[in-house]
Amino acid sequence: MKRVLWIIGLAVGVALLLFLLHFINRGRMGELTDLAYDPTRDRLYAVAGDNGLYTFSVADGRLQLLSRFYDEGVYHRIEIQGERAYIAEQERGLVVLDISEERPRHIYSVGELTGRGLHLAGGLLYLAAGEDGLLIYTLADPNVPREIGRYSNLEDARDVAVDGHLGYVSDIARGLEIFELAFPTQPARIGFAMWDPVDAQAEVIAAEGGFVYIASGALGLKIVDARNPTTPVVAAEYQPGPQSAAMGLDVRNWTLYLAVVDELDSAQNGLHILDVRNPYSPQLLAITTFAEETEGVLLEGEIAFTANPNTGVRAYDVSEPTQPRLSDRFRYFP
Repeated sequence: MKRVLWIIGLAVGVALLLFLLHFINRGRMGELTDLAYDPTRDRLYAVAGDNGLYTFSVADGRLQLLSRFYDEGVYHRIEIQGERAYIAEQERGLVVLDISEERPRHIYSVGELTGRGLHLAGGLLYLAAGEDGLLIYTLADPNVPREIGRYSNLEDARDVAVDGHLGYVSDIARGLEIFELAFPTQPARIGFAMWDPVDAQAEVIAAEGGFVYIASGALGLKIVDARNPTTPVVAAEYQPGPQSAAMGLDVRNWTLYLAVVDELDSAQNGLHILDVRNPYSPQLLAITTFAEETEGVLLEGEIAFTANPNTGVRAYDVSEPTQPRLSDRFRYFP
């Protein structure tokens, strides 16, 4: 009899534990990795891996959740143009959503590709597609992107940025790859920069004024002088601590916002703001620390938004970059 009661008690305990775990995890937002902003509607969009897309309204830096959308796959990166959201998705390559209403609606998926990063410029969409390389689409029909160019000889393309007629691709193994895009139907590789012969860990990328900024995980931030795109050079590196990892970034007017994850040194874990007016000598302006990890960073006006995997979204007033101020945060665990 005691054995039966013990078994029943164990079963009840396990059931209660599973219920509690379900209750805790149901509030987690998923692997939030990237953000996009629609200024015409004052809406912020956050992609969250296999939890899909969250839509927020934004007013004076305050966040209000409007909806969550998910159909399938893993959402990695997002760009907004008009009433359409374009998402780099792990299984379908590129997904197009109608965002004219509060709840997005699926319109189109490209097909069997590994979409990792994307960039919109001049009516074209550039997709970093892992082993499939760099793909270029025309958005003449915004609902149905049509491929017009491709460069396949890449190892693992993770992100792409376009500045003028030049394209910059982060290849996680090789580092930085530079392309001439004057003829988008025939992208031509014209230069590259490496900082590790085996694993460059090149992930998120941004470009401004002939310089390219790459978040390279455990190898930190890399700043590449690409003003001569055929012979780019690593101008500087930024590594806050020996265990720090550079995860995401955005740059505007020579101020760089860098997401740093450091599980051992809490003083380094958070948002680092750098003055890169001299890219050969970046200067730290401020660090805003917090307990959770962060990956996506987006600057919109005087607000810097961060995406924190599994915990939510933060908004910082960065009108004075040396003194960032938390204006709001959204998460299920306040």
